[in-house]
Amino acid sequence: VRQSQPGRVSRLLLHGLSCRRIRADLTALDECGTVTEKKVVYLYMLRRKIIMRKRSAKTTAKSTEAIAETAAKVKETVKTAAKKVEASAPAEKTAEVVKEVVKEVKVPQDTLVNINDIEPKSQLSAYQSKLIETYIKALKNNDEKQSKKSVKELFDVMERSDMNLYNQQRRCMSLILSISDALYDIDCDPTILFKNTDAWSLIRKTQSPAELKTFVENITDVIISYIESVQKQKAANIITQVKALVEKNYARDASLETVASQVFISPCYLSVIFKKETNITFKNYLIQTRIEKAKELLEKTDLKIYDIAEKVGYNNTRYFSELFQRICGKTPSQYRASHNPSMPQDI
Repeated sequence: VRQSQPGRVSRLLLHGLSCRRIRADLTALDECGTVTEKKVVYLYMLRRKIIMRKRSAKTTAKSTEAIAETAAKVKETVKTAAKKVEASAPAEKTAEVVKEVVKEVKVPQDTLVNINDIEPKSQLSAYQSKLIETYIKALKNNDEKQSKKSVKELFDVMERSDMNLYNQQRRCMSLILSISDALYDIDCDPTILFKNTDAWSLIRKTQSPAELKTFVENITDVIISYIESVQKQKAANIITQVKALVEKNYARDASLETVASQVFISPCYLSVIFKKETNITFKNYLIQTRIEKAKELLEKTDLKIYDIAEKVGYNNTRYFSELFQRICGKTPSQYRASHNPSMPQDI
């Protein structure tokens, strides 16, 4: 199993979890001699609900004893199942029969290691998990203040619960994995965290809770800056697309809702990022664009005012004239007269 599924075992170990039943199964597999027995153990491991257990320095001896006891019972069960397979299956159908036999394999309840016998007080509280969820949400929202607050609260809780350094390091490794998932969720590159560096080895180098906290705070600063730069670049790209659409469609339907649908974001989000990036609302930008186009037509053409109004997206000439005067301080006719006296005057 170690050779055929290294990733499966590595992922469990990466979380820093001591999975006694996996370890017991691996022990049993090492002791099984026949290929059939190995197949039984392998499939047995895949189908059984694996119960994870935490390990601490105080309980290593007891944990080892429990694992050995479980491994012995698993080995006995496996041998019985293997004999049944060998007695009833031709060689070419061994795998199929193994699967059927494994479905019937059950480990007696007393082979389980009860967490309360080993560590009555869980160090991974629901409150800590809630703090991590809050932290991840703050990161996604690029909320630096809340992110740092969550880090502080998390380490305060671990300190109050007398969690040793090793368990705090494991908790931080879990946090790193959650950060990677969060970056992936918001279309950011998770490798920005450590690239080719082993995160766990860096965490294990910390010598105290204070040093570990500083390590997480530094990571938070890096992630916040990275997300901010990525979001800013994405927003800039969206604004460029939006301005191009307004330039192209100002005479037709260039409403906030229509443009937002064309760049595949919500109207509310577009409104927020447009104002943030340009210091002008989308509505005012559209009006500004239309008025500038109207000025060009007044200066360079002899079109009637109502024709110009239609060409820049206004079907109501009176509304257009009032809007033009409010922005430019002159009516369209007055503007034309001052900028192109040779043009015939219109009302």
